[in-house]
Amino acid sequence: MEIIDPEQKKTFEERRLNQEPLQNDSTGRIMAGLIVILIGGLLLARKMGVYFPEWLFSWQMLIIGNRNSRRGWASGKISESNEELMESVAVFGGIKKNVISKNFKGGEAVSIFGGTEINLSQADINGNVELELVQIFGGTKIILPPHWQVKSEMVSIFGGIEDTRIVQKEVVDFNKTLILKGVSLFGSIHIKSF
Repeated sequence: MEIIDPEQKKTFEERRLNQEPLQNDSTGRIMAGLIVILIGGLLLARKMGVYFPEWLFSWQMLIIGNRNSRRGWASGKISESNEELMESVAVFGGIKKNVISKNFKGGEAVSIFGGTEINLSQADINGNVELELVQIFGGTKIILPPHWQVKSEMVSIFGGIEDTRIVQKEVVDFNKTLILKGVSLFGSIHIKSF
């Protein structure tokens, strides 16, 4: 059980309610869902006896689809963000985010057969901040300042979480805690600092 200051909780809830909704582009999520539905529909139709050319379900088409999806959903470009809340989705591709917000409040990153790099070395946090990560056959690299404390509440199934930072007890600021939540299924999370 966690003890929470009622005034701090009230202040946090007021800020959360007054905050504008995230202006994000959910096109990647929509496209990923539509492609999964399309593939499922094609496989179902094939099982029901509808004829499709054999080459449509070959490994070469998988490679072509993978190459095209890297261009669409996750281009691999480095984006710089001053947002307090971060969101990232990488499907069959890679995303690099540099977060420079001095009041970072957390966010989420989803990697499915892809990778995400989150650079928080220029960001700043106050108190506990949650970062939710979902890794399915993918990976995430998180670059943090060396004085942040990291707590992991991740569920890892055939995956791993590795913190390679050199942390000195005298330097750690216990008022700056990054809490990692989520699932790593056949994926990895690598935490480091410069």
